[in-house]
Amino acid sequence: MQTGHENMEELKLKGGITGEPTVTTEKISFGSNEKEIEGALAKVSDVLGALNLGKKDALRVNLLCEESIGMVKALAGEFSAVIWVEKYDKDCAIQLRLSTEMDLGKRVDFINVSTDKKNAASSGFMKKIADIVLTGIMNSGNIATLNQEFDAGSVAYGAMGSYMYAGAMANPMAPYGAMWSLGSYRDRLDQLEDDAAVGQAWDELEKSIVASIAKDVIVGVKDKTVGMTIEYGLI
Repeated sequence: MQTGHENMEELKLKGGITGEPTVTTEKISFGSNEKEIEGALAKVSDVLGALNLGKKDALRVNLLCEESIGMVKALAGEFSAVIWVEKYDKDCAIQLRLSTEMDLGKRVDFINVSTDKKNAASSGFMKKIADIVLTGIMNSGNIATLNQEFDAGSVAYGAMGSYMYAGAMANPMAPYGAMWSLGSYRDRLDQLEDDAAVGQAWDELEKSIVASIAKDVIVGVKDKTVGMTIEYGLI
């Protein structure tokens, strides 16, 4: 699928990081076929050299990039994506932008071919991020809430539209139609009554490498274009 990467890259998605990046890596473009995904994974460590990170930071940022690329593998259908990393004074931001033609019909077909007829993309934290992305695309222009199902019950883990910065809310031309963040999800769990389902949700976050080492994960969706920023605090 041919998509203008320049348009995707123009979409701004920033959380707690302030200022401008001091270094920006080369951008890695890839599509939905396995060869391109594997090629993107192979390039990650090479482009990160420009950031001049310490050993531990380099390993963690490399992992976050690999997890970001791996996340898009859970998307059914064709997509065009680009990933890069920005270095700030005390932080790094892994930036992923993609455009996909996924729609509700294709999503239902994708679930129906699974052996248990359930949404296999909801297993694991990064696969839930993929589910948030897909639901946001299919509900473009609407606020979509996803329920995370546990044996003990259900927890709302995706409230698209609940995470908007004051500047974005005041700006009718804000670049994303809906947003989600790990920070707002954690806040939501803090507000819920402590029961077995909430306990399982916290347990899943604690077991996730990405959720453990990232300061925040922010997802924005508008029409068929998706942005994800993983913010990481340098050691």
